Amino acid sequence: DILPESIIFIVLRGLVREVPGQEALEPGVAAEALIAAQSGSIQISGANAPLVGQQGYWDAESDTLSLQVIPKQDDFEVVAAGKEITFYIEEDQNFRLPFAMYENDPSFFVSIPRAGIAVQNFERTARVNRVDKTFTISELQYGETGAVLYPNEVLDLTVIIQPNVNLPAGSKIRIMLPGFQCQGTRLRLSAPTNRPYQLNNAYTKFETRTTDTETWYYATWNQTSFALDFVVARGRIIYNSEPAAFTLSRQYAQCVLPGFLAENDERITVEVIEGQRIFPERIKRTPPVVSRTFNISQFDYEPRDQGSTFLFTITFQPTVNITSDEPIELTLPQFQNILQKRNIHLTGKDASRIASATAFWNRTTQILTMPVPVAEQLDAFGIYEFKIEESQGFVLPDELFRNDPRLSIGNGRNIPTSVVKVSPMVGDGPYADQKFCMYQYEKGVRTGLRSTCTVVDCDPPVQDPCSRPELDRCGCAELNDAPGPMQVEGFQLYEEDDVAFIPLDQECPPQTNMLRSVNSFTWSSERQASEMRNRLIIQNLSSVSTGYYRVCFKHESEVFNVGIISVRPSCTSPLVMVQGSCVRYCPLHKIPIAGECELDPVATRMDAVDTQALMVSMNMFHASAIENQVFRRFEADPDRTYFVYRTTYELATVLDADPDRFQMASISEGTDETKPSVVVNVIFRPSNTVNAENWDLYIDFLPARSPLGLLSLLRALQVDESSLLFTSKFLNSVDKTYNRPAFQVLECPEFPGAVKYRSICPYMHTVTSPAGGATVFVVSAMGCLVVISLLFSNVWRIDHDWVKQADPFENTLHRRDPATLNPTAAGEYARSWLEHRWVDDDQAVMRTKKALNNTAKSQALARIKEIAG
Repeated sequence: DILPESIIFIVLRGLVREVPGQEALEPGVAAEALIAAQSGSIQISGANAPLVGQQGYWDAESDTLSLQVIPKQDDFEVVAAGKEITFYIEEDQNFRLPFAMYENDPSFFVSIPRAGIAVQNFERTARVNRVDKTFTISELQYGETGAVLYPNEVLDLTVIIQPNVNLPAGSKIRIMLPGFQCQGTRLRLSAPTNRPYQLNNAYTKFETRTTDTETWYYATWNQTSFALDFVVARGRIIYNSEPAAFTLSRQYAQCVLPGFLAENDERITVEVIEGQRIFPERIKRTPPVVSRTFNISQFDYEPRDQGSTFLFTITFQPTVNITSDEPIELTLPQFQNILQKRNIHLTGKDASRIASATAFWNRTTQILTMPVPVAEQLDAFGIYEFKIEESQGFVLPDELFRNDPRLSIGNGRNIPTSVVKVSPMVGDGPYADQKFCMYQYEKGVRTGLRSTCTVVDCDPPVQDPCSRPELDRCGCAELNDAPGPMQVEGFQLYEEDDVAFIPLDQECPPQTNMLRSVNSFTWSSERQASEMRNRLIIQNLSSVSTGYYRVCFKHESEVFNVGIISVRPSCTSPLVMVQGSCVRYCPLHKIPIAGECELDPVATRMDAVDTQALMVSMNMFHASAIENQVFRRFEADPDRTYFVYRTTYELATVLDADPDRFQMASISEGTDETKPSVVVNVIFRPSNTVNAENWDLYIDFLPARSPLGLLSLLRALQVDESSLLFTSKFLNSVDKTYNRPAFQVLECPEFPGAVKYRSICPYMHTVTSPAGGATVFVVSAMGCLVVISLLFSNVWRIDHDWVKQADPFENTLHRRDPATLNPTAAGEYARSWLEHRWVDDDQAVMRTKKALNNTAKSQALARIKEIAG
């Protein structure tokens, strides 16, 4: 309840009451006089106005409206709790709204101290203007305008602000300056040195401190929170019509700049936390604070292969201008130029910014110098990129750390030499050919600290890392009895690296975004690199599927093929798992893969019906057979007979088949002289229980494996040294890498009552007698001779010349007596003489021409003599 004569205090920050006849709160008007004139009684209207005597008191300095409840009367004793009180301040009371107000603005408060109601915000207030309250101008300057700034330097701090609403007395402006260090808690304010802001004396609008000798204006500094607070003094206003600027001089405040500030740094904010509230916002303009260095310095090598030529990309961003006074120097220890070049041609988008696009390499000091052309410069904070092509002959060292501290860049006295910030490693990444063993559903691997093998080029290589005989043969570490974390060995491995597992028949992709691990593997997302960064530790690795998988390793932006991992079921060797049970043999339509029976795609194919026999070759390092040279023994020899017997019956035991289905075809000596061996060719005979006609009856249940199915099972057992094949004391010498293609063979009759398997059966029956065969041969040969003779005779006749030769006697007769010719020929004969076309042979024509010429010459000489005489 509200008792009579209680006072209701309502704070309305930002509302201004105009003074009749004057413009309210304009610059140049004495603030104290206006505040005094604006304060006073105002009229209250509305249904509940009589409750407060229809009037209140407005304090313009604190923007507070005071309403006193009327005294106790006969019809009024108390304002009951829960009663809604509504009243109005009419327009004629000359109140003016600010330029902007938030919806539910936190600048409005209400309190009734006598009723025990503390200060609280109004739950709902209307928004004014679509534009939020803000600072239209906010700027922070360090030192002189345009000066180059350096970290940890003591400079003047100048603040320039202009809110879009007036900030009355009591408003507290807070500026956050993270990383700054200032002396004391009360920092003296002064006028800025910039002339445009010297005259408004905005610094005099804040609180003052008086000592025995002087009075000065100050701001409050909190070194712990990096908060700088300015409180508008009583009777003062920060107007929204002009900027307010004030300075914290280095003489008194001694503010030290932080190590780094970006241009228009997001962390430097301004707000009004008391009075006319303005929410925090970034100061719009702040200069950067950087050291005299390179903000960006980065080397890139493509490819990153030690000892190879590479494309060298150099990128840097200086914090100050780089002129021609001093060149840029890059220190490249252990780099070599195999072409012995001194002048290095530069390419890239900024190569023209270097004199003649040429750098100079000093192989003694291993420094690459890049001079800037005279009268030009590389501007501060510009990002520049240069490239040195592979053709320039640079080769990478054998080993470089990531961000190697030996690589440096500098610009003489202008920019001190510093370490290149970003440079890739060379020779880094995981080691190849690592082997891991784990069991299905276990969290961890059985492989210990060393996942690589000591025997170089072990032949044959380890194909099953869970096989202890294979590990011993290649010098690999023994398996642990309990699972532990997977530890990938390498050089300079990082927590950001990761692994992925793909089927063994696939290759690791060249790019990280193309790498997808199979869903059966799970592991902890938190990876740990060892202190020496030579191991990456992966916790809680587990797999729900068995098999052989390739381990791919993501390092930096590359993908490496680390090796293989074998996931085996929890069955003791040589047992295999079938639907959760450990058994000796797989079902007839399955084969063991990494210790678990999986569907055999060969056994269920239509072309694998039990009708075709196969000849399968096996290479065996059987010591007794090699010593006794069973390949040179007769078939009836006891040693050879025993060897044949053991081979067929051991195969029958391992392949779970009838011994009659195996027949020895041949035994020969191995071709590798360095490794003596015996090559046996065994016929896998069909069982003749399944054929193409009754295939549908056995598609789900096979009574026996086909020869192709037996071959598929043998190959699966052959590559797994933990399989049943290698538990046999006779067959454990089989060469696991020897997998020649099998040949289809036929059952051929050898002699009456015997058969032999061959690739092509000889023709056993004749169709004609020897005499008949000889007759056919002779007749065929003679017929061929006759046909060939006729052919050549016709060819000769076709090439014969059938033109009739002229009769020499007839020509002579015509020359002596042309009248013997027929009329047409006689006419042509006469025309030819008139046209000097003689009908004669070439010799006669030449004689006639010669005679005519002699006659003409004689006549010409006679005429000349006649004229001369």
